[in-house]
Amino acid sequence: MTESLAPAETLSHRHEVEIEVNYRFVKVPQHVTGVAIKVAARIDPTFDLYRIEGDEEFPVGNDEEIEVHHGAKFVATPGLEPA
Repeated sequence: MTESLAPAETLSHRHEVEIEVNYRFVKVPQHVTGVAIKVAARIDPTFDLYRIEGDEEFPVGNDEEIEVHHGAKFVATPGLEPA
């Protein structure tokens, strides 16, 4: 009897890493969407999410899947209401 192995991509989805969101540490899959990061950090999913790299902030969309690494930093803030 042969056992089927999961593709490497599927296995990487199971690998969890610890990231920082608004000064709170949470564990998420290495490949994760913006909304999944907010849910893991118990942040309102309507907030805007940004990945922090040095002095720069990069927006992460709710449906955008990104690869994160241990210690990655994010900030989530309420979005601006249109005037």
